[in-house]
Amino acid sequence: MFLQVAVEGVPKPLIYQISEDGSSEQYLIGSFVEVPIQKRISDGIIIAIAEKPDFDVKSIIGKPVKVYNAAQIPVLRAIADYYCQDFFTVSSSLSPPVLRWKGIKRTHKKQSSHTSSEPFAYSLRGSILTLQQKDALAKILESSASKVLLRGETGSGKTELYIELVKHALENGQGVLILIPEIALTPQIAKRFCDAISREHVAILHSDLKKSERYLEWVKVLYGEKTVVIGTRSSIMAPVRNLKYIIIDEEHDRSYKQNESAFRYHACSVAEIRADLEGARLLLGSATPRIETYFLAKNSKNWAYVYLPPFSSRYSQVFVDIIDIKKSGKATKSLTFPAITAINQALLKKEQVIVFYNRVGYCWSLYCSKCGYSSHCPNCAVSLRVIKARNKQYCSICGFSKEIDKRCPLCGAPLLYLGSGTEQIYEEITKLFPTARVIRLDKESVSNYKELFQVLDDFSEGKIDILVSTQLVSKGHNFKNLTLVVAANPDIGRNIPDFRSSEYFIQLFTQLAGRLGRWEKPGRMVIQTNFPNDPVYSFLKTRDIEAFYNQELLSREKYELPPFKALVRFLSTSKKSVLSAMKDLEKLKDLIGKEQGCEILGPSPCYYNKLKGAYRAHMLVKFKSKEFIPSKLQEINKEIPKSIIYDIEPFELI
Repeated sequence: MFLQVAVEGVPKPLIYQISEDGSSEQYLIGSFVEVPIQKRISDGIIIAIAEKPDFDVKSIIGKPVKVYNAAQIPVLRAIADYYCQDFFTVSSSLSPPVLRWKGIKRTHKKQSSHTSSEPFAYSLRGSILTLQQKDALAKILESSASKVLLRGETGSGKTELYIELVKHALENGQGVLILIPEIALTPQIAKRFCDAISREHVAILHSDLKKSERYLEWVKVLYGEKTVVIGTRSSIMAPVRNLKYIIIDEEHDRSYKQNESAFRYHACSVAEIRADLEGARLLLGSATPRIETYFLAKNSKNWAYVYLPPFSSRYSQVFVDIIDIKKSGKATKSLTFPAITAINQALLKKEQVIVFYNRVGYCWSLYCSKCGYSSHCPNCAVSLRVIKARNKQYCSICGFSKEIDKRCPLCGAPLLYLGSGTEQIYEEITKLFPTARVIRLDKESVSNYKELFQVLDDFSEGKIDILVSTQLVSKGHNFKNLTLVVAANPDIGRNIPDFRSSEYFIQLFTQLAGRLGRWEKPGRMVIQTNFPNDPVYSFLKTRDIEAFYNQELLSREKYELPPFKALVRFLSTSKKSVLSAMKDLEKLKDLIGKEQGCEILGPSPCYYNKLKGAYRAHMLVKFKSKEFIPSKLQEINKEIPKSIIYDIEPFELI
């Protein structure tokens, strides 16, 4: 039998042969293999059965490892075309990492006798929906649109709607793929689905699983033994059979964007391609959707917009207080007098508090008041954060660390702490409230997800009075006795040069406020800021998200930014200098400049102009639309230097 194989590092498919072993064509297509090429062994994926060629061909090595259904090959090809990537890179990036490659037992199992086209006897437990939920569900089911945005307020019951849609699919012998943004949300979300359906038919896929566990779950989905998948971004191509719905919860979350590799995809865009080609319906859910999604849902014929209102008795009981730091003054380095008073009042009523600060460590950096020195990473253009308890300064980008310097290396003067962090705020609060049970929860205080889940469980069970944390607690969690959230310094990040900064701010703090008012007790959010007149606070106080979106869309249209234009970011790196990185971009700029319909911004140094020892510069190119991008990139693809990475729909601009 002869096979077309997409081989790593080779632009076109190659032909190999495999001995006849009774394997069907459907089994072979979508399988990963090892193949000889020149004098080395490379990885590949079988994409088609080939005709016998008129030249000698080599044989694949070992047994194929089945990963995708044959029907997924056109989907992967479309994704590769959209992102201008080779087929192998895309297919391997979207498969379980256990398949890359060494150490896996190269065997396969025979296909299960039952598939998702034959409905199981599911254990479907009944549920009671509110009138608002029933109305939203009816609109989703009755809509002819292939894509739906469900804008449901925090605490409105979006998950209950997802469960009803899963039941609807299962009763008709269809499968469902559900994406959630973070592993931290997996246990509680999975439990709710398993309680309503049955654990034996639900596959859980995320990176915290052991490789063997994740592969086993993937295989059970592949052969139809499990028809519901709950996972994170990397699960977007899970081989769900007879796929009816792709549901992406908290669709605004930035974790759905891959920023760490050359293949920088967005799970929502991949989901659109997959839904279109597999005939599935795409449902994006969020209280604070991306502005691009909101615009499409309101203006595109292929989209439907469904609003799920809040439970009025809860939503109206969340109050947002904006504290002007300059007027109120600080009682400690991090907390104002009104914030401390609010915490004390909550504790007296035996209620719980979250103190939010989105910086880990004790402080941002060490600095010298005499000569102006501040501690910076030798590999990155960022300050070294301080972990006081470990006597350590470290870089959050490359991991460089050293002991805390006591004196300035330039002039010898004592070094001072610049800024705050969760560790310092925790120290302040334990001194202010010595009898309170205070816990710090961030990436430095817990070493694994088991510890993270334990802290969240303890807080949920009332074993913790005050939780000092980062955005780890901003979404998905439901704490019955939580009545107060104090945002110690939301000004961090407001001045970063990113046109989405206001959008990110509204999303984060609306989600934080959403942890409150979910039960019978009213909630209060206290925000300390040096800029109380920032327009975003007026929207946050009224929680009028649509008013914010409409104003933001006017600005985006004026400056021709997404969703009115599509962006591609070209990122260049050099070991020599920023100037060297910019030179490669100048060459590319000349090439793109010949193309009509493109506007070029830059090149210029990145906000962080050096990371992990590499100097960085970037250039933004505006295209008429997303559909316009692939053809243009394909035209210039061979001319793009290897030092440059292009990012379609970039979410990282610094």
